[in-house]
Amino acid sequence: MTDSSDALPPRRPEDLKMMEAGLKEPWRLPALALEYSKLYSDGIRPVPYDLLPQEMSSRELMGWWARTHDGLQATLNRPITKAVQERPAPNYSSPLKGRIAELLGGEADDRRSVVFIHHAYYHFYYLARALRERGWRAYSVSIENPRSPNNAFYHGEDLLLWDDDPWVRRELQRELFEAVKTNFDMVHFHGDNAMTLFEKGLCNNNMRNGVPWDFLELKSHGVKIGQSISGCLTGQRQSVFNAGTGGVCNHCVWQNNPSVCSDEKNGFVNDKYKLMLDLNALEIDWPLDTSRQTPNTFYDPLTYCLDMNVWRPDLEIPDRIERLPREPGEILVFHAVGNYSERDSRKEQRNIKGTPAVVEAIDRLRSEGLPVKLVFKTGVPSKDMRFYQIQADIIVDQLIYGRWGATARETMALGLPTICHIERKQPDGVPPSKALADCPLVEATPDTVYDAIKMLATDAEKRRTIGEASRAFAEKWFGAEACAERFETVYDRLQAGKFPLYRPAKA
Repeated sequence: MTDSSDALPPRRPEDLKMMEAGLKEPWRLPALALEYSKLYSDGIRPVPYDLLPQEMSSRELMGWWARTHDGLQATLNRPITKAVQERPAPNYSSPLKGRIAELLGGEADDRRSVVFIHHAYYHFYYLARALRERGWRAYSVSIENPRSPNNAFYHGEDLLLWDDDPWVRRELQRELFEAVKTNFDMVHFHGDNAMTLFEKGLCNNNMRNGVPWDFLELKSHGVKIGQSISGCLTGQRQSVFNAGTGGVCNHCVWQNNPSVCSDEKNGFVNDKYKLMLDLNALEIDWPLDTSRQTPNTFYDPLTYCLDMNVWRPDLEIPDRIERLPREPGEILVFHAVGNYSERDSRKEQRNIKGTPAVVEAIDRLRSEGLPVKLVFKTGVPSKDMRFYQIQADIIVDQLIYGRWGATARETMALGLPTICHIERKQPDGVPPSKALADCPLVEATPDTVYDAIKMLATDAEKRRTIGEASRAFAEKWFGAEACAERFETVYDRLQAGKFPLYRPAKA
């Protein structure tokens, strides 16, 4: 039974209808936003339309559009005689050292341009920097409280728009919206609740109800919308995923928690993504639902990049980092799980990464006299995790999911032999992935992880050669420079209208 506190709020059928209407007739967006607010909120026109008059006639809406958009005259084929001016944005004391438009490279020019909004661990930060080295106007921007516990997973951003005063935050976000609308060709986000530049636009309800009014407005100005998935439930129904993976959900603590994962919630996001996204970056995650099998889906690594100088085999360990104790000749096997207490249930025997099988394998090998030792970490800040990983001889990532995770990306970049369960064949109807096919991860499931650890623990040469192959693979597929080049190719195809965006890499 599911606790009533986990029950989903009712789905709002108006959400998709409003989005479809706004995409078809974008000059109606302010009116649609007001209508929606009267149904579900305070009845006040939401951002980014809150500076417009509360009530506007059709002619006034068209006049507003004529002033703010090019091409309305040709679209409607009738004269517009009345223009509505927005109220000026409130004056406020910005905590920044300059206008946001200036901090993000100034006025639009002929350079490629993208704003990455919200954190995707550290990936957007390093990708934006690599794109700038290629001549782009590319920046990572966060609106998140820097005191958030999530900050432990981040490595920084190019621009942080935070102030403890919520009124100041809103005006900073308004400035960002105007800068993106005027000066950028693309905005790329992370998080199925975060299709917005505004804090007020975050869909933090369990159903993900809400309409991304600012992104609809950006699309009406020709700004492309991209997103990078955060996991299996990002726009992918649980039943579809569980059937396509042979029962992965049966190992997950969230399978019966609809406030986190359900067909209704995930399917709602799936429908939103099909309407809104110009680029769906899957980062080799499972492409099973309909929003993940579109011409604008990219399947291989694209935005989840690493700085190969931050993760490197000759990494020096700072004095402040604990040295892992090791007996002479002992082999250290490293396994880590983020948010472990939330993702493990011994009572229900659910653990999505296969941690109990790793513990059991190590205990069995030790009982047989093999000098192996398990190093388990959780709750370590991302910036420090690599200093523990590099001290190990063998890494075990996830044994059930069928795709690699953050641990494997990082440890392959460190040149460490890594064990992980990988389903290399894509589902029917999806192009093959060379990244999945060529990945040098050592295959194992909970039933075979004992054999995989034993094989690596007893063969130092195999550990060395797999580690070297792993580093080369990471440079090719996860390196910031390689991902920036790949992203540029996809961006150019998107801007030119060349679909599908994904073209399998050649052998």
